[in-house]
Amino acid sequence: MPQSCSTLKARSMQKSQQHVPPSFSTLKAQVVQEQVQPTPMNSSTVVAQLTLLICCLTLLRIIVGPVTQKKKRGSTVMQSVHGRQEHKLVVLNRYNQPIGPTNAVVTKLGSFLGTLARNAMLCPLNIHNWKNMDTKKDLWDYTQEKYDIRDSAKNWALEGIRNAWRKYRNDLYENHYKAYDNDDLRMANKPKDVSEFDFKDLLKYWDSEKFKEKEKESPDELSAKELFVATRSRKPGRVYKDSNEDTISKIAEMEKMQSRQNEDDN
Repeated sequence: MPQSCSTLKARSMQKSQQHVPPSFSTLKAQVVQEQVQPTPMNSSTVVAQLTLLICCLTLLRIIVGPVTQKKKRGSTVMQSVHGRQEHKLVVLNRYNQPIGPTNAVVTKLGSFLGTLARNAMLCPLNIHNWKNMDTKKDLWDYTQEKYDIRDSAKNWALEGIRNAWRKYRNDLYENHYKAYDNDDLRMANKPKDVSEFDFKDLLKYWDSEKFKEKEKESPDELSAKELFVATRSRKPGRVYKDSNEDTISKIAEMEKMQSRQNEDDN
């Protein structure tokens, strides 16, 4: 018997619904449901995850170092002096050494000279002998721009800069050359305040035979002034024939003689 039109239509709709693919929202809901379902964990899974976490923390500690490690103090930059316009007065004694007007002024002056010694423009690192430093006039002119200090203190100031410059170079040598086995490691640990060009020049100089021969030489003997000071140390409460003023005077005279002998250095 032939089926009615309504019956055929109903069967056709039922068949088409069986082949309709699930909608996007339905699939998304199924994926989310699968993701939020808890994954069964046993003791071995927990141990494996804890082991992985410990390894990650250990690796992080090796890379960045201990969290409690204190930051080392950097070099003094003395922005308060370099940035000012006024000329701070410096009082000298009769030996042309700064003594005032206050201890704070004298201390700041010494620190300021130290910053000049570390300045690559005023004291280039590619000059390896103070005798060849051709910026001494610039160093003194700049010092007088910041301080009202007499020309008679020029030798004292330049000697202070020279000593700070030599100490700075020695610190670079000890901490950034001798501390590492090869130049690749040294370049990787280059000090931030030294340009790549200057540091490569220093490495080349320190690798040279000339420098190595110089390092083998015996240390310099005590100067007459240093020997005099070492043998004139005074003990409290003891009476001496010569006064402390006489000792200072003799030391000053020796400094003058040494300055004349090292005239080429300044």
